[in-house]
Amino acid sequence: MGPAWLCRVVWPHMRAQRYGRIVNIASGSMAGFAWQSAYAVSKGGLFSLTRVLAAEHGIKANTKLR
Repeated sequence: MGPAWLCRVVWPHMRAQRYGRIVNIASGSMAGFAWQSAYAVSKGGLFSLTRVLAAEHGIKANTKLR
């Protein structure tokens, strides 16, 4: 939940300044590997959160896959 809480905290400051960038780090595991379902779901959710921030709120947000 760390990246989600961090996005929530910095968003008002970015909106007030009309500037900011968010880069979240995810994993290729979100594609699905054996015995990693919880990890894959959390990384997929982070990827989706980042996309929603960029699409709905018009901020610069990207997910770096490792």
